[in-house]
Amino acid sequence: MESYKKCNGLQECDKLERNVFTIEECRAVARKNCENNRLDITHSKIITARFDGMPIISEEGDMDFCLNYAKRDVEFAQCEIDGQK
Repeated sequence: MESYKKCNGLQECDKLERNVFTIEECRAVARKNCENNRLDITHSKIITARFDGMPIISEEGDMDFCLNYAKRDVEFAQCEIDGQK
């Protein structure tokens, strides 16, 4: 499926970010990965993060960094799924 292209066809995958040295940098990278420029393909994203093997939460206290993503309303839920938006 085109939507899963970045994960080699899988619905979810892990991505190692190099040159991230603090929890704050990790949070920033996680939040940046919420961006969606494939409005007609990607309906939603869930981005979680780990730093030194430990799960981290967003500044708002969520495991999913995309829940409070500033452009969530305009970048997600724009594609049709089974004839509905």
